[in-house]
Amino acid sequence: MATDRTALAGARLVLPGGVVEGDRLAVEGERIAVEGERIAGLGGDTEPGDLDLTGYTVVPGFVDLHVHGGGGASYASGIAEEALLAARTHLEHGTTTTVASTVTGEIDEVARQAAVLSEL
Repeated sequence: MATDRTALAGARLVLPGGVVEGDRLAVEGERIAVEGERIAGLGGDTEPGDLDLTGYTVVPGFVDLHVHGGGGASYASGIAEEALLAARTHLEHGTTTTVASTVTGEIDEVARQAAVLSEL
């Protein structure tokens, strides 16, 4: 099954080896292409079909290790729909991994919140 490959061109790329100005980066489907342990940089000039990101910076997804919610929703509410809204909000703004945090309270309430989150 062939995967669509798109090139992001012209942007400042923040890669594991450092920042690269104006290179091209391969994207397959919804993920940055990786060849072995290396990000698949394409190099060279912009080509027809490239997504021109001149003036932008492309960074890996952010990781937030302490999040109480987002988008007006709280992980501590114990309501699955609110937790999903919070996670979606972070994803839409570049955070690809979060650790949901609740607040201190009675152990039964914190356990209920954790049970809801663990199902998600």
